This record gives sequence, structure tokens and C-alpha cells, in this order.
Amino acid sequence: MGDSALIRAYLLELRVALARAGVPRGLRPRIVAEVDDHLRDAVAEGVAEGEAPTLAAVRAVIRFGEAGPVAQRFADELSPTLAWGATVWSVLAFVAACLVWAAALALPVGQVAPWENAVPPTGVRFVGVQICFVVALLTGIRALRQRRHGVVVAERMRFVRRGVWILNALVAGLLAPEVVGVALHPGAVGASVRTMFLTFGLVVAVMLTAAALLRSLFRLPGVPDEMPQPAWSTPPAGRTSPAGTLSTVAATSPTIEATSPPVAEWAFDDVAAAGRFVWHGLRRRVPWADDLADVVGMRARAARSAALARIPGLKPWLSPREHPHRVCVAFALFVGVVFAAVHGVVDPGPLSARPSMEQLALAVLSGLILLATEATAVVGAYALLGGFLGLRPRPEARTMTVSTREVPFSRDVGTLAHE
Repeated sequence: MGDSALIRAYLLELRVALARAGVPRGLRPRIVAEVDDHLRDAVAEGVAEGEAPTLAAVRAVIRFGEAGPVAQRFADELSPTLAWGATVWSVLAFVAACLVWAAALALPVGQVAPWENAVPPTGVRFVGVQICFVVALLTGIRALRQRRHGVVVAERMRFVRRGVWILNALVAGLLAPEVVGVALHPGAVGASVRTMFLTFGLVVAVMLTAAALLRSLFRLPGVPDEMPQPAWSTPPAGRTSPAGTLSTVAATSPTIEATSPPVAEWAFDDVAAAGRFVWHGLRRRVPWADDLADVVGMRARAARSAALARIPGLKPWLSPREHPHRVCVAFALFVGVVFAAVHGVVDPGPLSARPSMEQLALAVLSGLILLATEATAVVGAYALLGGFLGLRPRPEARTMTVSTREVPFSRDVGTLAHE
């Protein structure tokens, strides 16, 4: 086998390994081309030193490394930045859609959006927007943690992928009837300047959603293989991790907390990590708030302990890890009460004048309907997507380790991960 045939065989093997490692399809040709250039340069150097072309090719391939580990290192280096980019595009599409919907609600009396007769019921859109907000928040936190730490956590990457796909699918589904409405009622687009700008905003939101879907399809990294070694353990002497270092994730990234006993990550851990990050940033900028925060925290813990001492049955409703379903029901009722109260203040209805008993009863009944509807939507979404998006801990999570992979994450300008 000649030197060119040997290099072509290695590149074919690398192309297959890149696909298995989850490297996005659009980046594989570029990586293969760069590796091809590197190997041919190495062969040319060997030939210039007096080696036979075939021997120089063999040495270059051996020196470069096996295709599987090389492909995985490319995937690891690219994953944090690519996942963050796909998340940002998805969140931007969602924000653009929300701005369009808010602008449609703010139209003057007598003007309607061009898609008014084709949109889904307001309640369906309202629930969909809430689900999108929660998914966007959690996915953004998880993708940012990957990018800041420069380490690929398999479980977190899996939830990032799921969150990006669900967010894009929900936004596209909510925008689709409005696009159909514009196509069915083109005359309403030019009814006023505001409807024209509103339609332009819808076009921008649709384009961003399409870009986010394409990025998710072609540039969203795959989930790395599970690593049997937990993140907080140290490799035995003389053995290295896949990145070629002896440092572990817990040692190289102090912001990743190792818990004991080890548990799988879920939404509560991500929100807690984000809260700690924000709080540490505030402490650096507002150092005088430390004492105030200590006092508030101490009083809050004392109030919680006192409440649990007086009402022991309250604990299952305040323990998200041990009793996630009960906490979800309590949170759903709280959100329903807040929603009903806000709706009662913004849209008083029969209470705008002196209310009669019938009007008061009607107002209370409408508030209870809103409360029950909102609480049911929260519980339903939690039951449907909770396990899929990591909103609740799985039953085996208490004995499951967090699978991580150390990443050869270079911060030098010009590397593939930062272009």
C-alpha cells in the first residue's frame, strides 16, 4: 500500500469515527481536510529526511494517533461551543416570537394581526410560551455550564440536545398557524403601518427559527460516550484520562461541585449552580451585602425549621429531591394563585364598579377557573416533559454517578472550538 492509499484509508476511518463521536456533519469535511494536510506535511518532512514514502506515511499515521480517540477529542473540543451556539440561536428565535406576540396584543382597538383568524387559542399559546420559557432557561444554564467549564458532561449534553429540539419544535409549532394566517389573509398585511411592521417581525422570527432548526440539525454536537470513572475520582498513578492529563474535572474546575453520595444532575442542581454563580458575582461587586445576605439566610432557615417543627407534614412539600411530585403540585398551586391575582388586577371586569354579590361570586369563580387551568397546565407539562428534560430526578439518580469527559479545551484564538 502506497503512502497516498494509506492516508486515504486512515481518513476514511477518521470520517466514520467522527460520525460516531457526534461531530456535526457540516464540520467533518473540514476536519478531514485539515488532518489530510497535516499528514501529508508530515510525510513530506519524512521524505525530505531520507525516509521511504510508505514508511514516512506509516510513521505519520502512528504519530497522529488512532482514529477513534482522535475523533473523540475533536468532538470534545467542539461540543461546549457548538452546544452554546445552538442554544443561543434557539433562545433568540423564541425571544423574537415573544416580541411579535406581545406587539400583536398591543395593537390599537379596531386593528387585528393579519393572522388573527388562524392562530391557536390564546390559552394554548400562553401555556406553550411558559413551557418554552422554562426549557430555554434550563437549556441555557446547562449549555453555559458546559462552555464555562470546558468539560463535556454526557448527561448535561443529553439534556441540552433535548431542550434545544423541544424549544425549536414548540416555537415553530406556535408560529406555523400565524404564517398560514398571513398566507390566507394577505390583504390584512397592508391594513396599516403597524400590521406591516408586525408582519415583518413575524418574518424575522420565522427566519430565526429556521436558522435555529438548521443549526440544531447540522451543528449540534452528539452525546459523548458514558465514562465509567466518576468525575471526582483520581486516575491511578501512571494512567491518564482521555484528554491526556492526570487532573480530574473536580480538580481543574472548582466550580463543579462533587456531592457525596454522588447523584445524577437534574434541574435543581443546574438552577442552584446558576444561583451560586450570580451570587458570587454580586458579592464581588457589592461586598457590603454579605452581612445582609447572612442575616436573611439565617432567618429564612430559622423560619423553615420552625415551620417544620410545628407542621411536620409540611416537609414533603418542601423537599424537591425526595418528593419532586409534591413540590410540583405546591409550585403549580402557587403559580395558579399568582396568575389569578395578576389577572384580577389587570382585568377587573365586574369589579370595576361597585360589585354585587353575584359579581363577587363571578369574580371568585373566574379566579378559581384561572387558578385550576394554570395549575393543571404546570402539572401536565411537568408530567409529560419532566423526566425527558431532567426536571425531576430519576429513581436511580441517588446511586448514579455523573459521567464526564475531560476536554482538551484550548482557549487559543484560531482553534476549531472558538472560531
